[in-house]
Amino acid sequence: MILNNTSLKIINSTLSGAFQAGIDLGKLKTEELLFTVPSGGESNVYDWLSHIPGMKEWFQGESRKYRNVTRYDFTVANRDFEDTLSISKNKVDDNQLQSLNGLATMMGQSVSKHPDALVTELLNYGFATTHGEAYDGKAWFADDHSLGEGTIDNATTGALTATTFGLAVDALLGFTVQPDADSEPMALNDADDLILIVPAALRQTAQAIVDLEYASGGANNINYKVAKLLVLPALTSSTAWFLLNLGGGMKPVIRQVRQAPVLEAKNSMNSDHCFDYNELVWGYHSREAVLPGPFWLGYGSTGATT
Repeated sequence: MILNNTSLKIINSTLSGAFQAGIDLGKLKTEELLFTVPSGGESNVYDWLSHIPGMKEWFQGESRKYRNVTRYDFTVANRDFEDTLSISKNKVDDNQLQSLNGLATMMGQSVSKHPDALVTELLNYGFATTHGEAYDGKAWFADDHSLGEGTIDNATTGALTATTFGLAVDALLGFTVQPDADSEPMALNDADDLILIVPAALRQTAQAIVDLEYASGGANNINYKVAKLLVLPALTSSTAWFLLNLGGGMKPVIRQVRQAPVLEAKNSMNSDHCFDYNELVWGYHSREAVLPGPFWLGYGSTGATT
């Protein structure tokens, strides 16, 4: 192919199509976990996360009861991500455009799966306050989240077993809150759709707990189908495991999107880069972030204690 402005437009159009095809082909593993919100600036403020909705009886002659719920100035800045493809002009001259289409398709698939990487990163830091902490400034999974008139403990250390899994389910479904001194306690996870998230090292253990109808010896498995199973191989801990509730009004992870990625061509025939390096360049740039949703929708274990 002779490289000129006309052929370059054709190449750009072809690669953009391959990039979009890759996005369409990509399968997001964590989609069920995500509550996606738009972002209109460099950051979003989530001061509303601490609000606990709930109706109470209103008696004749009494004024409304204004709940004094603690407000948090929880601001999450968007992060910048990019990927760039530079190829030699010689590949175009030598009619190797098909291989470029493959690279563009792979870039598109990478884009579609990027939220998986962000959620995995958030879970990797789930027991720390250095990155991805909850709205109250504590680790996503901690033993002292303040909520209403009490606290929530959504962290433990036990290794994943049928027993510890059952205890985690009981703890998660048992979370309650008393929004204020004049209100009655109410359940936080009365609607549940549970998912168990593990690293590759715990896949077989997790499958035996939630995917097998019968336990060893033929007894009924009381944990069968209590939770769906999601394996995230990029989890850095080989022992940590997480139980999240997808059935509430919110999702356990919030994804804010400021700028979705679009493949851009930076390869005019007279560009300095093209002239100096004999290369054509494509790339994309996105701006987004993920953060924990309401912490009572999750329960995590480091798995460090056996």
